[in-house]
Amino acid sequence: MQDDTPLEPIAERRLSVVGEPDRMVTVIIGKPVQKASGDWACPVDIQGRQEAARDWAYGVDAAHALQLAFEGARQSLKKSGLPVTCVTKTPERRAFPWPCRASLAALSRTGWSV
Repeated sequence: MQDDTPLEPIAERRLSVVGEPDRMVTVIIGKPVQKASGDWACPVDIQGRQEAARDWAYGVDAAHALQLAFEGARQSLKKSGLPVTCVTKTPERRAFPWPCRASLAALSRTGWSV
C-alpha cells in the first residue's frame, strides 16, 4: 500500500550482509499510527536491499501492529535471500542472526512471565 505518512522511527537495527562486510542493511520500525478505519498500522523500512519500499503491518491495536511489523521484517529479509547478521558493539557478545526468535523457555529464565 502506498502511504505518504512520515515514518517516525522507534526502533532501528543495522545488519551486515554475510560475505560482504562493507554492505549494510538497515531495518527501521516506525511508530504505529491509527488509520481512519480504526485499524492500526506500523511502517517498516528495510534499506540496503535492491528493492527499497515501505511496508505496512496492520493490527487491531498498536501493540499488534508492532508485533506484526517485526515478523513482517523477518519474513521480508528471509524472502530476499540476503544472509544478514547483527553484530553487537560489545566485544564479549557474539554475532547473532536477525531477527532471532526467543523461545518461551528462554524468556521465562529471564524473569518474563509467559
